[in-house]
Amino acid sequence: MNGLNQIRRGGRPPAIPSLLQLLKSIPPEQLLPAPGVVVDVDAVRMRRIVREVKPPFTCPDVARRIGINESAAAGLIRRLVVLGNLVPQARLINKRRAYCVASRRIST
Repeated sequence: MNGLNQIRRGGRPPAIPSLLQLLKSIPPEQLLPAPGVVVDVDAVRMRRIVREVKPPFTCPDVARRIGINESAAAGLIRRLVVLGNLVPQARLINKRRAYCVASRRIST
């Protein structure tokens, strides 16, 4: 509303910053990484599951071990099962499906 009042009275409207000025005002740590630098966070987490979590393990074990919530851990475990890196076991631990590592190589 203030800008409209200035225009009606014949005053100058407030200066609108250019796109370049807006981009320069963003701190470098908040900018996205360069296009050539791509980090697949899921692949990094899947490697940590295979390397660090001792079998047999359940979804809550993975969530606690690598520090993510259970739904994210369940999604990663599902991807690892589909890729063939984890094998669901017939037994349950605390009423939850147990998994073990099928191979040490991550195919992503």
